[in-house]
Amino acid sequence: MQTPTVSSASRRAFFIFTFAAARGICAGPWTPFVGTWMGEHASKPFVRVIVSPAMPPEILVVTADVRANGTGEITEVNGDLRHKEVVFRRELENGVLLIKVRQDDGDVVDYEMRVAGEGTTSLQLLQPSGMKPFQLKRIPK
Repeated sequence: MQTPTVSSASRRAFFIFTFAAARGICAGPWTPFVGTWMGEHASKPFVRVIVSPAMPPEILVVTADVRANGTGEITEVNGDLRHKEVVFRRELENGVLLIKVRQDDGDVVDYEMRVAGEGTTSLQLLQPSGMKPFQLKRIPK
Protein backbone atom coordinates (compact mmCIF):
# COMPACT_ATOMS: atom_id res chain seq x y z
CA MET A 1 0.00 0.00 0.00
CA GLN A 2 1.36 3.36 -1.02
CA THR A 3 1.35 6.30 1.40
CA PRO A 4 -0.29 9.39 -0.11
CA THR A 5 2.02 12.37 -0.44
CA VAL A 6 1.15 16.02 0.02
CA SER A 7 3.03 18.63 -1.94
CA SER A 8 4.75 21.48 -0.12
CA ALA A 9 2.45 23.94 -1.93
CA SER A 10 -0.60 22.12 -0.52
CA ARG A 11 0.89 22.19 2.98
CA ARG A 12 1.57 25.96 2.66
CA ALA A 13 -1.97 26.63 1.42
CA PHE A 14 -3.41 24.60 4.30
CA PHE A 15 -1.23 26.46 6.81
CA ILE A 16 -2.21 29.88 5.43
CA PHE A 17 -5.91 28.94 5.45
CA THR A 18 -5.66 27.61 9.00
CA PHE A 19 -3.77 30.68 10.19
CA ALA A 20 -6.31 33.02 8.55
CA ALA A 21 -9.24 31.12 10.07
CA ALA A 22 -7.63 31.14 13.52
CA ARG A 23 -6.97 34.88 13.30
CA GLY A 24 -10.48 35.57 11.98
CA ILE A 25 -9.22 37.16 8.81
CA CYS A 26 -11.98 38.28 6.48
CA ALA A 27 -12.82 36.19 3.48
CA GLY A 28 -15.71 35.68 1.17
CA PRO A 29 -18.34 38.34 0.49
CA TRP A 30 -16.78 40.94 2.84
CA THR A 31 -13.46 40.95 1.00
CA PRO A 32 -14.28 43.64 -1.62
CA PHE A 33 -15.06 46.12 1.19
CA VAL A 34 -11.87 45.60 3.21
CA GLY A 35 -9.57 48.60 3.17
CA THR A 36 -9.56 52.36 3.65
CA TRP A 37 -11.98 54.41 1.56
CA MET A 38 -11.95 58.20 1.17
CA GLY A 39 -14.50 60.65 -0.19
CA GLU A 40 -13.35 64.12 -1.27
CA HIS A 41 -14.97 67.30 -2.54
CA ALA A 42 -12.72 69.95 -4.15
CA SER A 43 -9.66 67.96 -2.91
CA LYS A 44 -10.86 68.12 0.72
CA PRO A 45 -11.72 64.83 2.43
CA PHE A 46 -15.20 64.67 3.95
CA VAL A 47 -15.52 60.98 4.84
CA ARG A 48 -13.18 58.07 5.56
CA VAL A 49 -14.46 54.52 5.97
CA ILE A 50 -12.13 51.79 7.19
CA VAL A 51 -13.24 48.15 6.99
CA SER A 52 -10.87 45.80 8.80
CA PRO A 53 -10.03 42.29 7.59
CA ALA A 54 -11.13 40.82 10.95
CA MET A 55 -14.18 38.59 11.06
CA PRO A 56 -16.64 40.06 11.72
CA PRO A 57 -15.14 43.22 10.23
CA GLU A 58 -14.65 46.25 12.42
CA ILE A 59 -15.75 49.43 10.67
CA LEU A 60 -14.66 53.00 11.40
CA VAL A 61 -16.45 56.01 9.89
CA VAL A 62 -14.96 59.49 10.31
CA THR A 63 -16.60 62.56 8.79
CA ALA A 64 -16.15 66.30 8.36
CA ASP A 65 -18.88 68.94 8.36
CA VAL A 66 -20.35 69.45 4.89
CA ARG A 67 -22.90 71.69 3.21
CA ALA A 68 -25.14 70.49 0.39
CA ASN A 69 -27.35 72.18 -2.16
CA GLY A 70 -31.04 71.50 -2.75
CA THR A 71 -30.29 68.58 -5.07
CA GLY A 72 -28.23 66.72 -2.45
CA GLU A 73 -24.77 67.46 -3.82
CA ILE A 74 -21.97 68.50 -1.50
CA THR A 75 -21.01 72.14 -2.09
CA GLU A 76 -18.58 72.74 0.76
CA VAL A 77 -16.43 70.83 3.25
CA ASN A 78 -15.87 72.65 6.54
CA GLY A 79 -12.87 71.55 8.59
CA ASP A 80 -11.04 68.27 8.86
CA LEU A 81 -12.16 64.69 9.37
CA ARG A 82 -12.89 64.89 13.09
CA HIS A 83 -16.25 63.27 13.79
CA LYS A 84 -15.69 59.63 14.71
CA GLU A 85 -19.06 57.97 14.29
CA VAL A 86 -19.95 55.00 16.48
CA VAL A 87 -20.80 51.99 14.30
CA PHE A 88 -23.33 49.89 16.16
CA ARG A 89 -24.70 47.78 13.33
CA ARG A 90 -23.20 46.37 10.17
CA GLU A 91 -24.45 43.68 7.89
CA LEU A 92 -23.86 42.42 4.42
CA GLU A 93 -26.99 41.86 2.38
CA ASN A 94 -26.87 40.78 -1.28
CA GLY A 95 -23.43 42.34 -1.80
CA VAL A 96 -24.41 45.63 -0.11
CA LEU A 97 -22.81 46.71 3.16
CA LEU A 98 -25.35 48.33 5.49
CA ILE A 99 -23.81 50.51 8.22
CA LYS A 100 -25.72 52.15 11.08
CA VAL A 101 -23.87 54.79 13.12
CA ARG A 102 -24.48 57.18 15.97
CA GLN A 103 -22.91 60.57 15.38
CA ASP A 104 -21.30 62.61 18.16
CA ASP A 105 -24.46 64.77 18.41
CA GLY A 106 -26.57 61.64 19.03
CA ASP A 107 -28.17 61.43 15.57
CA VAL A 108 -28.48 57.97 14.03
CA VAL A 109 -27.43 57.68 10.39
CA ASP A 110 -27.80 54.75 7.99
CA TYR A 111 -25.34 54.23 5.14
CA GLU A 112 -25.36 51.78 2.26
CA MET A 113 -22.00 50.95 0.68
CA ARG A 114 -21.69 49.26 -2.72
CA VAL A 115 -18.61 48.32 -4.69
CA ALA A 116 -18.82 50.46 -7.82
CA GLY A 117 -15.71 49.25 -9.64
CA GLU A 118 -12.05 48.50 -9.15
CA GLY A 119 -10.96 50.66 -6.22
CA THR A 120 -14.23 52.62 -5.95
CA THR A 121 -17.37 52.38 -3.87
CA SER A 122 -20.61 54.27 -3.62
CA LEU A 123 -21.69 55.36 -0.13
CA GLN A 124 -25.36 56.34 0.08
CA LEU A 125 -26.77 58.19 3.06
CA LEU A 126 -30.12 56.42 3.62
CA GLN A 127 -31.38 58.01 6.82
CA PRO A 128 -31.66 60.95 6.82
CA SER A 129 -32.22 60.94 3.07
CA GLY A 130 -31.83 63.57 0.39
CA MET A 131 -28.10 63.32 -0.37
CA LYS A 132 -26.68 61.97 -3.60
CA PRO A 133 -24.38 58.95 -3.24
CA PHE A 134 -20.77 59.73 -2.32
CA GLN A 135 -18.07 58.23 -4.53
CA LEU A 136 -15.21 56.85 -2.43
CA LYS A 137 -11.80 55.72 -3.58
CA ARG A 138 -9.66 53.04 -1.99
CA ILE A 139 -6.54 54.49 -0.38
CA PRO A 140 -3.49 52.31 -1.11
CA LYS A 141 -1.72 50.81 1.89
